[in-house]
Amino acid sequence: PRGIGQVLDSVFQLARTAFGRLLPFALVSGIVGSIPFVYLFTSGAVADETALAGLAFSPGYWLSVGGTAIVMIVVYGAALVRGESIAQGEDTGFGAAVGRALPLFFTMLLAGILYAIAVGVGMVLVIVPGLILMVTLYMFLPAIVLDGKGIVESLKYSHGLVWGNWWRT
Repeated sequence: PRGIGQVLDSVFQLARTAFGRLLPFALVSGIVGSIPFVYLFTSGAVADETALAGLAFSPGYWLSVGGTAIVMIVVYGAALVRGESIAQGEDTGFGAAVGRALPLFFTMLLAGILYAIAVGVGMVLVIVPGLILMVTLYMFLPAIVLDGKGIVESLKYSHGLVWGNWWRT
C-alpha cells in the first residue's frame, strides 16, 4: 500500500489528466439530474403545496425520477470505465464506456439498493455504524464496473478494500 501523500499525488495527477475527458459525463449527469426538478417547476408544484403533496401519486414525476436514476447509474459506471482507462494510459471513448457500463446496470442497481439498506440500518443503530458502512461499502460500484464483481461480492470486496485503509480511501 502507498502512503497518503502518494495516493493524493496520484489523485491530483489523474484529475489534471482526466478532467476535460470526463467533463461530458458530468454534463450529461447534470442535465439528466435536473429533469425531476424541471418537472416540479413546470407542473406548478413548487408554487402550490397541494400540488407538491400530490406528486407522490403522479406517474409523470416518478417516470422522470426513474428515468433519471437509470441514466445516472449508467453514466456513473461509464465515467468509472473512462477514468480507469485514462489512468491506465488508454482512452476509452464515451460510447464505448457506456457500452461497457450498460450491461452492468441491474447489478449496479441491486448492489446500490443493498448499499442503501445497509447504510440505512446502520444509521438507525446510533448513526456511527451507518457512517462506517457508508465508507467501507462505498467502493462497490468500482468493484462491479472495473473488477467484475457481483452484487453481494462487490459490497464484501469494497469492505475488504477499505477496512484498515481508511485514510487511503
